[in-house]
Amino acid sequence: TRTCPWREIEVHDLGRWVDQTPAAIADAIRDLADDPSMRRAIGERAAAFARERYSWDRIARTMSGIYANVH
Repeated sequence: TRTCPWREIEVHDLGRWVDQTPAAIADAIRDLADDPSMRRAIGERAAAFARERYSWDRIARTMSGIYANVH
């Protein structure tokens, strides 16, 4: 829901980032339940996004860059 600070979900079409109301949540669930190809596409984009941003390789590169700049 929009109460979480994850705008990337909407920006990159990784899922549904909706208002925290029963109607909005139900609509998002219904949309996903009714469209298997959309679910599959969202899942594939979300998995690729997670691998790119949060894999151990990415974390190691980020941390190495941070430590390289520590004096």
